[in-house]
Amino acid sequence: MKRHNYINPSNLEYLDQLRESYEKDPEGLESTWKHFFDGVEFGKSFDDGVPKEVLSKSYLESKVGLLISAYRNAGHLIADVNPLYKAPAEHPLLSLSRFGLKEKHLNETFDAGQAIGLKNATLAEIILRLREIYCRSVGVEFTHIENQATATGSHKDGARATANSSLN
Repeated sequence: MKRHNYINPSNLEYLDQLRESYEKDPEGLESTWKHFFDGVEFGKSFDDGVPKEVLSKSYLESKVGLLISAYRNAGHLIADVNPLYKAPAEHPLLSLSRFGLKEKHLNETFDAGQAIGLKNATLAEIILRLREIYCRSVGVEFTHIENQATATGSHKDGARATANSSLN
């Protein structure tokens, strides 16, 4: 027996009638059909393949954290390091959409910015700082350092030096 043998063109009218009954009184349907339509409703609650409930602040915070990591690892791909050619403005590895973020999130504040010295910064401010730290003409390479204490200190010193140089 096929798993979904009840879904075929010959019984669409019947399914429509069941759907109407479900919308009027879900408890009045036989339990298997009620569960079927409950599943359909659950599927409708998804936005871009992700449940709307999951698109909470903590979910977005984690995505901003991943964006910060991506800039640390791939920011050099849009860095201004070649005097003969203009640096590309964007790279797919650093796009908002790759992390499930959208333009509408640019004005939201995120605590994840603390990783680069920003508290309660908007996503736009975080990206600006990331570009200042990892995408300018001078950068600091620290990811190859095996000693975590040294690597963390180098990263913080590099971020501090970049922040200070942007003030001058």
